[in-house]
Formats: sequence, structure tokens, C-alpha cells
Amino acid sequence: MKQVALSEAKAKLSELVDEVRRSRGSIVIQRRSNPVAVLVEMDRFRRLQEMEDRVTSLQLREALRGRKTPLRKVLSELGEI
Repeated sequence: MKQVALSEAKAKLSELVDEVRRSRGSIVIQRRSNPVAVLVEMDRFRRLQEMEDRVTSLQLREALRGRKTPLRKVLSELGEI
């Protein structure tokens, strides 16, 4: 996976966006050699969000199975509130 410094990402953002769109990959952005963000192609980002939503849904179902607990409490325990 390609990695670029934040200063380079600022200077070449448009080029990096085009590269991510073409390659359907991702680029790690680093600050002081530490990864701080990722530039990801939009379709891939949407798929990642959908997977995260499914996992959260499964966690909610498991947490609620056989219990009568207020939804607010369950969400709080899962860190969603």
C-alpha cells in the first residue's frame, strides 16, 4: 500500500485522488512517519461502511437476545452513543 507524507498529500491531493480512483486502492497519509489517515476510493469506502453496519447490527442482536434492556443502554455499552 502506498504511503505519502501529509505535506506531499496536501501538495498533490488532486493527483492522489485520481490515482486512488484509477487503482481502486488506497493511500496511507503519514504525519512524522506515523499513519494518520487513509485516502480510499468511494465504492470501497461504502463497502467498508456496509460491513461495519452489519457487524454493529449483529452485535446489537446478540446483546438483545433474551434480554429486555433499553436500546439506549445497549447502544451505550457498544460505544454507539
